[in-house]
Formats: sequence, C-alpha cells, structure tokens
Amino acid sequence: MKKITTLLVAGLAAMASSVNVSAQAEFDFSSATNYCPIYLGEQTLAPIQNQIKLDLRTSQIDIWSAGETMVFIDAIGPNSNGVQGEFLALEVAPGMTWSGGAFNTGEKDLSEIDDSYFFHIALLSEDSESFTFTVTGSKNGEAALVFGQTPNSDGVQAFDDFDRDGEWHAFDISVKELKKLGWKAGVIEYAPFSFSLGSRAGTRCSFDAIFYYQKADPSNIGQINAEDLQVLVGESTLSVLGSQNGIDLYDISGKQVKSTKESVVGINDLNKGVYVLKSGSIVKKVAIK
Repeated sequence: MKKITTLLVAGLAAMASSVNVSAQAEFDFSSATNYCPIYLGEQTLAPIQNQIKLDLRTSQIDIWSAGETMVFIDAIGPNSNGVQGEFLALEVAPGMTWSGGAFNTGEKDLSEIDDSYFFHIALLSEDSESFTFTVTGSKNGEAALVFGQTPNSDGVQAFDDFDRDGEWHAFDISVKELKKLGWKAGVIEYAPFSFSLGSRAGTRCSFDAIFYYQKADPSNIGQINAEDLQVLVGESTLSVLGSQNGIDLYDISGKQVKSTKESVVGINDLNKGVYVLKSGSIVKKVAIK
C-alpha cells in the first residue's frame, strides 16, 4: 500500500456509562485532567496546556494510496467547542473504491493510559456512509469504531451512530470499552488514530477534539491550591490574591480574552458567563455576573 504524507497546519458532560454521545458537543474541560491530545485546536488547547499527560498531536497526516483516496476541504464554521475553523474536514476523492488515512506520530508509548481514561471524539457529517475510526494503543492492540447503520467494508459491525444533520456530535468512550474491542496499551509504531470514510466519492466528514483524558475529582475542580489562591470578581475587575504569575483568562471555547502579568485585570468589556482562569499552574473556573 502506497501512502503520501500531507503536512496539515492545523490549529493544532460528564459520562455515567462507558459510551456517551451528546448533541451538545462542547466539552467541559474543567471536568477532566491528564489529557493525551491527538487532535485539538490551539485555542481550545490553551487553557489546559499544563494538564497534558502525553502529547500525541502531529502535523503529519498520511492520506493512503499515494494521497489519492481523500482530499482536505476547507474547515468553515465553528469546531465542536465553538472556535472558528479549528477542525479537520475530509472528502472521499472521485473514482475511489476505498479511503483511508492516519495521524502519523511515529513511535509513542501509551502504556500509562489505563482503565481510568476515556477517549473523546466529535464528529460532523451530512452523509449516510459508515465511517471507521481506528484507535491504536499498541502494536497489536487496536479498536475499530464504526459509526453508521451498516458494517464497514471489512465486515466490522457498527459501534454507534450519530445524526447526519451537519451538527457536531460528541462521543466519550471508556478505555474499558475500547479494550473489549481489542485495544491494548503499549508502544505504537506508527499512528494512534486512523480513519476511513468509506468508498463513495464525495462523502464528507469532519472530526475534532480527539483525545484521551481522565475525569477530574469533582471535589477538586476550581479548588487547586485554594488555600493559597483567592479570586475576587467585582463589577469591573477580576483580582487574583496569593499569586505572582499574572492572569490569563479564556472563554468557554478556549479563546484567550485577557492576559496580564499583574494580579488585577479589567472585565468591563466581557460578556456575562463562565470563564477559565489560569495563573501559573493553577486552572479554575470563574463566573462573571
């Protein structure tokens, strides 16, 4: 099988069960920790930069069969977290009888991803084809996730599906569930994630926010070093007491809206709502009312 490497310059709901799909695709990053991102936009990633356990991102995406089976299309509109353009959009090329590609990271050790982790992905499409996303944890341990109403071309039964309504839909799958499908943690040699959009020319699918994560302890959310840090939100200013690391403030989509080296920042121009505050290694949610 031939392949071509395409360099993609990309801005690189708590779950009660092993699998959860939500039409509200925006991920609550304050509810999780120890991220292992495979594909995540830079603006979305910024507030959790200090919580990355293993970085699996790459700008090297292989489109198989000499780069002929799929083409990249413009990512227009918001991604699953509301950030404009930060997602991957692909289309099956004309004349193809199959399609495939992979995120080529080279050798990576995923052995620390244990049963406490979940796998997250957001999908968007208006086409009815079955899509296959293969999540690889080691050389001999991978799980094929088929999203659709029918088995894929290899006869793998559908794992789940989502409304093909042109809206983002998010899935959160426990590593325990991935293991039932063949996933095993260890060392990968090529790619942690590969994909096929079927064989019908013109089929399109967009995907975003692909990462492993652990659920955060709810009792610790917003309470990191709480004894040393106090946040005061007034009518026109936000102040951080007990920190000399300045203030970075992000909206819920991950866009940075304020940054200062001081301990006080003006908020008159911000809309009411929930924001993510970073001060040094401390990350917590704050409400501006």
